[in-house]
Amino acid sequence: MNNIYDLIRSIVVRVSTPFSSGSGFYIGKQRLFVTNYHIIKGCREVVLKSSNLKRSVAKVVYKDPVYDIAFLMTGIIPGIQADVKLSGKKVSEGEEVIVAGHPLGFDFSFTKGIISHSSRDFDRMKYYQVDAAINPGNSGGPLADISGEIIGMNTFIIKHAQSMAFSIPIRYIKESIDEFYNLGCKPALRCTGCRKVVLLAKIKDGFCNYCGYKFPEKDHKPDDFKPAGIAAKIEKAVAKAGYNVTLSRSGGFRWELEKNNTKAAMFFNQKSGFLIADSFICFTPQNNIVLFFRYLLEENNHILPFYFYIRKNEIFLSFVMHHDDIFVDIASQMIRDLMNKSIEYRKNLQVKFGTILHLNF
Repeated sequence: MNNIYDLIRSIVVRVSTPFSSGSGFYIGKQRLFVTNYHIIKGCREVVLKSSNLKRSVAKVVYKDPVYDIAFLMTGIIPGIQADVKLSGKKVSEGEEVIVAGHPLGFDFSFTKGIISHSSRDFDRMKYYQVDAAINPGNSGGPLADISGEIIGMNTFIIKHAQSMAFSIPIRYIKESIDEFYNLGCKPALRCTGCRKVVLLAKIKDGFCNYCGYKFPEKDHKPDDFKPAGIAAKIEKAVAKAGYNVTLSRSGGFRWELEKNNTKAAMFFNQKSGFLIADSFICFTPQNNIVLFFRYLLEENNHILPFYFYIRKNEIFLSFVMHHDDIFVDIASQMIRDLMNKSIEYRKNLQVKFGTILHLNF
């Protein structure tokens, strides 16, 4: 069974756009990843990340608002060695299933459940109803059976209902893959009017070649994302600090930065007006706890506006800025200092107190 979980984990990716984040999975060929259309709606490109794939930009090459499916393609061959099997069997009620993804923007997780209904009707489509816990962010992730074969893709939940989640059966995905391959793996879009797949290059003046349906411009001709307001100011600071802005985007008003195996997450809270930046330093040591915390408290007096804080047994270095104080030059220096100090403290705390970066269970 562990091999099955390892297989599923190896193919699941986190999908980040400037507006939101979700999940996706690798189908094992053509550098192709599958996710939900509603996750990448309006985007030309997204960022993919997993334990087996470094942060990479992927192009949106297929959009399907009818089946809520999208295909993403990277410019590099993913380092994912997995024998992915898209199931062709009939799925029955009561069958055990595995849900995988990145719920609520957190790192990868599994949940288990059963098929509650194998053919639930919604908007001229059939869905699997499952009782496994599916949260926002799980959308686009795979639904697998207990043998590890992919039987569907997690798509939506019913709000205010318990254990009512829905997945797209794999047959819709396989149908879309076949049509995409038949068109030479070139950028394409399924028409909402006639449901045929049209090459983007063949669309004239925004109308479907077959039925004359008028495509939304964000589908057939999306613009590159251009941030505005405070987001634009923050992204200028990220770029000036020396980071790739596109790769740093991690959802709406969220950014992730990496340097020398050290990561920082930034989030701008629109309600409070504060930019919060956190960098994980280490776990609390098993010995010399009093001396350890005394050292951190003393350091806090010297490193303002940076400060250490603890969450459970994790130590973070952080800073907070109000939007009135966010100027590109100041914010970019704060970002550089946060990353450099984090790298330095990681090393120093390991030497002084034997702290660790990973917990082994």
